Amino acid sequence: MEQTNTQESLKLEFLNLINRISGYFKYQKTLGVNYLDISPQSINKIKKLIIHIDDCSLIEQGLYNAKLFIIKDHLLSPNEIINTPYDGYAGKIIVKILQAMNLTKNDVYILSIDSTCKNINSCINYIKEQINLVKPKIILLFGDFITKIFLETNKPLYNLRGRFHNYKDIKVMATFHPDSFIKEPLKKRDVWTDIKIIIRELT
Repeated sequence: MEQTNTQESLKLEFLNLINRISGYFKYQKTLGVNYLDISPQSINKIKKLIIHIDDCSLIEQGLYNAKLFIIKDHLLSPNEIINTPYDGYAGKIIVKILQAMNLTKNDVYILSIDSTCKNINSCINYIKEQINLVKPKIILLFGDFITKIFLETNKPLYNLRGRFHNYKDIKVMATFHPDSFIKEPLKKRDVWTDIKIIIRELT
């Protein structure tokens, strides 16, 4: 049973690797590059991408023209496998939030980091590279863990939510993680307040 889980995990890791490299070439195509660029600069970019992937434990999904970039974390329970960022309780809540915003998965680029990852700096570096590629209008951070790391602050989340922050001229909104709704359902109201601020900015 353990060997089967390991094989499945390796399979998912390989598919994620292929997906990310494929995403890089799709992005190049949007820039009008319709050929395989084998210049030293291009090769170095791919090497850098692979290094970050190798050091980081995350899953992602989305298009490179997304206007909303979502970052969250996940903590896997024993024998749990998450194939996409929309799996699990938090993922299902995020789908409902997107529906309430009149957005589809095609309007969003989403990344979910394993909160037990030992190379979180590599994850953040990779995420920032993806943000540079996607160039979203707004970044949405779900949860205290991601917010403190991304915004490089020790301030509590309840002091950071409810207003936009700035990252390279991109508006950043931090709000509570959907998993917190289980123990504190009243936080749904706070999250919806934050989401409405984003809706106004996107319309």
